[in-house]
Amino acid sequence: MEHLGLQNIGESIQVSDFKNCYDPNIHKFHAFPENKGWELKQNGEFRIISTADRPSFTRFLQSWLFFGLLSTVVYLGPDEEIDLNSFRDYKQITTRPLSKYLDKWIEAEIKHPNGQLKRMFRTQTALDKAWRVVQKYCSLHADAAKEPPAESTTYRVDPAIALSLMVLGETLAASTAKIVKHARIPIRGWHSNVGEGWGTPRVVISKMEESNWCKRVMHVIRSQLEFQAIALLFLYAAHPRFTEGHGLCSEESCKKKAENDEGYYKTQHMPNCNQAACRDLGPAPTEIAKAITEDKIPLLKFVRSEDQLQVQVIAVAPAQVPEYVTISHVWADGYGNTDRNELRLCQLKYFRGLFGELKDHGHNTDGIAFWINTLAIPVSPDKLRVRAVRQIYNIYTRAKYTIIIDNGLRVVPRGTFFEMTAMKIFACGWMRRLWTLQEVYLSRRVFFVFNDNHLVDLDELEDQYQITSKQVITRSLDENRTNIPNAARYYFYNIMGQERLDRIRSANQDSNISLVISAWRAAHWRTTTHAEHEVIALATLFNLINRHASFAEASVHSTARDPEDIQKKIRDLWNLLEEAYPHSIPSGIIFLPGDKIDIDGFRWAPKTFMVGKKLDHPDPLRASSKLATLETNKGLLVIYPGFLLHTQNARERILDPHTVNDEFLFATINPSSSEWYSVRPAEIRLHRTIPRFPRGTTNKFAVILSHSSSMQSSQLGLLVEIIQTSPPAEIEAHATPTTYHVIIVCRVYVKRLLGHQDSTETKERILSRTNIPQDMVLGVELDSKTKWYVGGKEGSTFANNTSDNVTKRVTSAPASSKLIRSLTTSLFLMGSDKQNQAAPAGSAAQAQPEPAPGAIQRAATMTPKVSPKRWYNLLSD
Repeated sequence: MEHLGLQNIGESIQVSDFKNCYDPNIHKFHAFPENKGWELKQNGEFRIISTADRPSFTRFLQSWLFFGLLSTVVYLGPDEEIDLNSFRDYKQITTRPLSKYLDKWIEAEIKHPNGQLKRMFRTQTALDKAWRVVQKYCSLHADAAKEPPAESTTYRVDPAIALSLMVLGETLAASTAKIVKHARIPIRGWHSNVGEGWGTPRVVISKMEESNWCKRVMHVIRSQLEFQAIALLFLYAAHPRFTEGHGLCSEESCKKKAENDEGYYKTQHMPNCNQAACRDLGPAPTEIAKAITEDKIPLLKFVRSEDQLQVQVIAVAPAQVPEYVTISHVWADGYGNTDRNELRLCQLKYFRGLFGELKDHGHNTDGIAFWINTLAIPVSPDKLRVRAVRQIYNIYTRAKYTIIIDNGLRVVPRGTFFEMTAMKIFACGWMRRLWTLQEVYLSRRVFFVFNDNHLVDLDELEDQYQITSKQVITRSLDENRTNIPNAARYYFYNIMGQERLDRIRSANQDSNISLVISAWRAAHWRTTTHAEHEVIALATLFNLINRHASFAEASVHSTARDPEDIQKKIRDLWNLLEEAYPHSIPSGIIFLPGDKIDIDGFRWAPKTFMVGKKLDHPDPLRASSKLATLETNKGLLVIYPGFLLHTQNARERILDPHTVNDEFLFATINPSSSEWYSVRPAEIRLHRTIPRFPRGTTNKFAVILSHSSSMQSSQLGLLVEIIQTSPPAEIEAHATPTTYHVIIVCRVYVKRLLGHQDSTETKERILSRTNIPQDMVLGVELDSKTKWYVGGKEGSTFANNTSDNVTKRVTSAPASSKLIRSLTTSLFLMGSDKQNQAAPAGSAAQAQPEPAPGAIQRAATMTPKVSPKRWYNLLSD
């Protein structure tokens, strides 16, 4: 892995040479497994087919997916072959020659264009197969069920070997993509798995654990950099070790705090401080109070009085502020004070030194004013504190500079190139706190502090990224041939970087949807000590802090910690977002993980932005181009495709299925075939039933899909319960499509089952209209223009009026039974022409009225252009 240019990695992670048995003059890449007694089956699993001369699994994979993949993928020209022995270095594997060979590869592709398409096809098929095998057998999976059995050693791969295969695979995939682009190879529709990553390396995670990394940080970076092996390796090499104070941390939270022996908050001293001579220092509280009372910003300035450093208050009107610096920090690093508006003298001297460092960036900061929350937001009284909190938006947006201090970054050097610096910022503790998000988003010029008071300008760092991402073969190191620049840029997304630039430039945003989406993603992995502070930070970020009195009051009122009160404030925040920025709520928000607000009209809304769960792929927020509308009495109006679900035992079958992992299947009603879909919960259900309505209620169920229903793989959806339709289904509505009012049951994954074994049998059973199982679930597809009111009012009012609009007028049989019969009859009419032709005159089949032109299609898609009354007259016996 030396081609990555990472120092000291070779000393801590050594890749042993298990003696290569792949000879490119003898073996073919795709036939090699069987040649060595390891058959790769269609499902991706290996089967031992020979014991004679069969190498160990680790030796086999290294030979095949390291040496074999190199010789298959890297093309050096018609007269030159890659020297596989050059990658062996006295019982160790080295990638030092890789940079040279990758340079020769691109030169050969440019020099020999003949046969490029064939070579690229061979390359990509080899990479695809290698990627699947490495993902399955080499990656550390978050889901323990996907791990090989602990007692099984047959398929166990040496962790360092597994990492080397991931690193090589990601490097070759990235190089292939750049060669296709740089050599301008004409491959229409070509796709590479360069951005998908080859796995989570067990050896890197183990090294982090051995170095006592914070468990919360490890969980976050694993979730965000999932399967990005080189990125995780870079992060391990780049970032300081998380050792002190993280012994009690968990995946859910970092427990590191600045506390004394009694467990109370303690303002920290700077390293090498003579604590005996150090003192606490701060501005005059009366001057701070006076400025805030007069609606002025209390800026601070260092002055000398009697040869001692003092902090002076400068009260300025928001419209007349001079240049000043804001300081962004986390209290866990010890720059706070719970009792007084004071800090250690050593800390203030450190701040003053940082202001001087701005001169190296061309800024004259002599005597510049500054603002830090510890000194400028009064500890008491409450009313004054609330008014100070309401100033935060103006304070950060008007500041000339913002300096970010993180104790982890402060003791390490910045990287020598973009990726190393960005990775250090990405994993630092400052990035894990919610308050810091709105501070950096609102800032105009941002600097991160590294060791020796070295300031890294965020704008200059982004300029480096733009240069790095455009380079192909000009850098001395080979990291340009990996996906590291893009992975390292997670830090930029986690601080709402693009939205910050748009705000500064006053650029138009897409109806502010992008702002809300970006805020949710950036806050996703952050935390705050006090739950009630979330709404303060978010309201400040969205510039809504002064539009609702209770927001800022949450910083002082103990009653604000009540969970119900917090829910109401989050509800108020969503209300104000829609009011201030119409249509800014992304429709994809209904598919996000986490608990929902339990308030009428808002049961679609997350209780918190700080969900801390892995995002789904594809991301439902990416498909939020369609506008959503909030109507507080009805819920969130969204437009998505889906399925109506029908069964005679709906609640028992759908909410409490007696199947593995709570999965159930349903068949769609199609004229030519019956397709099968599986539905399984996206999260583990704590209870097998979800009692939205009492047993016996006849509300119907549906699945809302986050993307098109023509899925080739599993996709995210919502299982919902229909509590109303508008207009009511029994009313003729030729021009108005049906809108469904629904309550979310749970998030689900929906997958189309190709060639399901029950399809033919079930279709014949439906066509014959006999022996239809009572627990069979049938689905009717709804198109992508279907409207849904999600999370509105629930209860008996809706349930009593809308128990089953579709079957309301049918009283001769149970509603669900009639509906199932009607759907099967529909399929009978649409797909059994031969049966109809053979029916004798006067029979029931002949007596059925002929559907109007287009009625079949309308019935299949469940649109109301043919009313249910007409439908039942048409389909009933």
